[in-house]
Amino acid sequence: MSSSLDFTLALLLVLIIGALLWLDQARLLAMVARPPRTGEPGAAQTSYYWKLTRQCGLPPYETWPFYIGAKLVLAVLLAVLALRVGLGRWALLCLPLGFMIPDLILMSVRRNRQTTIRKALSFFLDLLVSLLQAGLGLEEAFARVAREGLPPGHPLANEALRVVEELSLGRDRSLGFQLLADRTGVVELRSVANALSVGLTLGGSVETTLKAQAELVRAKRREDGLKRLNIASAQVLLPLMLCGFPVFAVLVFAPLAMRVMQSLADLGSILRVR
Repeated sequence: MSSSLDFTLALLLVLIIGALLWLDQARLLAMVARPPRTGEPGAAQTSYYWKLTRQCGLPPYETWPFYIGAKLVLAVLLAVLALRVGLGRWALLCLPLGFMIPDLILMSVRRNRQTTIRKALSFFLDLLVSLLQAGLGLEEAFARVAREGLPPGHPLANEALRVVEELSLGRDRSLGFQLLADRTGVVELRSVANALSVGLTLGGSVETTLKAQAELVRAKRREDGLKRLNIASAQVLLPLMLCGFPVFAVLVFAPLAMRVMQSLADLGSILRVR
């Protein structure tokens, strides 16, 4: 009886893995598809997998075997562990959970990377404007800020050097900045790319555009900081009330109640004497 049950569960696990792979086939095929030789991004570069891995700072076309392998191994491993522990009913739920763990890990890495980029973006733009005002070209200023203005290995520095390489190979400036925003997924960089595209198309001043974007980034960071401060204050308020109100009641209301009781006792004794 137990052997037939194990065989049935194993067959269900295999069927679920096959169904997950079949449902994910469009993304799996996009992983191995190379971009076209033109400057425009291909279908793979607009897929979920490409955006997720590239925004994590990983090379998508070299990462997909490890990505798929981790999905399959974790899915089977969690299901087998559930069967070994005796949680046979939970094995079917552990299978899709293990299949999603690599995505959750990559999402966490992407969020941390985007936070690092946001923290350095205003300084990066200010330094870029200073170099442009000193007479450097846009590509040279980008390279100078990436190499000397930011720490080695910083994600924003790596992405800026990538933009410089693409522009030196003849890629259009507007497209290069748009791809920079796509590779990072940072909303502020998307705004900078759009502003630069409009400025370059209409012949506006790049220095003025970047200076205005730096002010906007600083204002947004200030607004986000105030929002986090308000959230932290609201989160601290409840424990503070739970811990502070009893002490406040003991220090304020207890002596007052004792004084009232003493006054009532004195009044009662006076009335009894009369």
